[in-house]
Amino acid sequence: MKTLRNILLLLAFVLTFSGCLEDEDEHYALDKFWIAMGTIEEEENSFIVATDGGDRLYPSVNDASWFETFDGQRVWVNYTILGTSRGNQSFDYFVRINHLKEILTKGILELTPENRDSIGNDPLVIKHYWLTNNFLNIEFLFKGGGTIHYINLVKDIEEPETEDGLPILEVKHNANNDPYIYLLKGLVSFDISEMEVEEQPSVEFLLRATGESGEYEFEEVITYEY
Repeated sequence: MKTLRNILLLLAFVLTFSGCLEDEDEHYALDKFWIAMGTIEEEENSFIVATDGGDRLYPSVNDASWFETFDGQRVWVNYTILGTSRGNQSFDYFVRINHLKEILTKGILELTPENRDSIGNDPLVIKHYWLTNNFLNIEFLFKGGGTIHYINLVKDIEEPETEDGLPILEVKHNANNDPYIYLLKGLVSFDISEMEVEEQPSVEFLLRATGESGEYEFEEVITYEY
């Protein structure tokens, strides 16, 4: 009876352990991949991708070694998880980098009478926005398809603040007289670190954009914490 009980306990352990292995193998299977937005953090002889979702990825294998990285670069990363860091404090996962693609990244531009025409005032739709550290990420819709368009985040020296004293940042679009009207989607990351005020943990500002009506169809107050 004791022998039978030991055999049953051993069998239960084997089944439980093999189940854990199957779960882990499924999570770390080499034929699976994830896609995320992130920021490059350069390290000696390597780099880490800090994803917008909060994961920190270390490239044990880099199949995109042709892609030149630099500190602070915004990227789309396609990766496969190889294992956890198991207590390493600087990253969460060992990964294989399958592909990297740079995300358009800009700072805040000062809008003046001299550059106002070239910056443009064509309509766009802000579909979604979110903050990642010092980056304001904006997903937007616009009409075009024939020429290169330009997108900028500006502060107007002629109207820097609202009546309540809030700084104004405006998304500007120059369609370059594109005759096509296909509905397209774009994504851009703006570095807004210059908005930071010393000895202040956050700052509020008004984000706005001109729509098809020629009026500000998007206006929202955003809190930037740093």
